[in-house]
Amino acid sequence: MYMKDLFLPKSSEVVTQPFIDYLCSIYRLDHFGNHGVEHWLRVLYTGRIIADAVMANVKVVELFALLHDCRRNNEGSDPEHGQRAAQLAERLRGQWFEVTDNEMWQLTEALRHHSDGKTFHHPTVQACWDADRLDVSRLGVRLDPLKLCHTFSKRPSILDGAIQRSALCSGFNAADVGVGDQSACEPPASPQKSDQFAKANICGIKP
Repeated sequence: MYMKDLFLPKSSEVVTQPFIDYLCSIYRLDHFGNHGVEHWLRVLYTGRIIADAVMANVKVVELFALLHDCRRNNEGSDPEHGQRAAQLAERLRGQWFEVTDNEMWQLTEALRHHSDGKTFHHPTVQACWDADRLDVSRLGVRLDPLKLCHTFSKRPSILDGAIQRSALCSGFNAADVGVGDQSACEPPASPQKSDQFAKANICGIKP
């Protein structure tokens, strides 16, 4: 897995450059912070792997990856950000994407409750939550398999791959944030990045 695979995601019906640019334009926080676009794209990458393995609805998983943190007000405790993301998804339906009523229910359920720590739900909702939780190492927190939903997500190859992606992008030593308890590691200093990437063209899309 190379950096380009994360930051040049393959396009789809959902994943388009204009849609990502739009979401970046309304995101209020640092685009390269803990919950910014780099995190969205790692969730997208992992979510596609899980969706394929467990036969989840990949469109819903892709939408979740791009939307789940885009209405955060801060990088810390923000218990209502999932609800705000669900409300945004309802407004964007028919404008930026088309889904069935059942897909919309799955998406809004995944968005509303992704920070609640739940593990039991529809398999597609579970795939969304696992994709997000598998990127916890970016925070310097050890990944706890007991907080994952699907058995597939708990496989050593999936856990190790997610940890490596988080470490690659966040500057942690993967060995320090491996699978284990939830004890935190000392986070690295945030890299200084130019404001020229603050809105559009943060990432490219593969044709």
